Amino acid sequence: MAIILPEAEWRPFEGKTTTLVQPDILVAHTEVGSNEGSIAWGAGAGRPYAHCYVSCKGKTVQCQDLKYRSAAVLEGNPYAICWETEDTNSACFDPWDHKCG
Repeated sequence: MAIILPEAEWRPFEGKTTTLVQPDILVAHTEVGSNEGSIAWGAGAGRPYAHCYVSCKGKTVQCQDLKYRSAAVLEGNPYAICWETEDTNSACFDPWDHKCG
């Protein structure tokens, strides 16, 4: 059974690893760009990808089952659950700002 966050939109990547993760750390990266751009990039073959992507408004998209590794932190992949956080260099700090995704 997949481990999916109840508050996340589930959009699984196809063809990614099904090697189990032994989580010991949580890694939060800052994207240089938008969530949708990072998700599209991570969906490509051989590219790095995280478990979840969080927009500047708090919307979470999960693309990798939490029981499997992601490919976001090289040597840390066997031990890390990874989040990407959106940073479009815009005024996204106000949750009511409709310019953000």
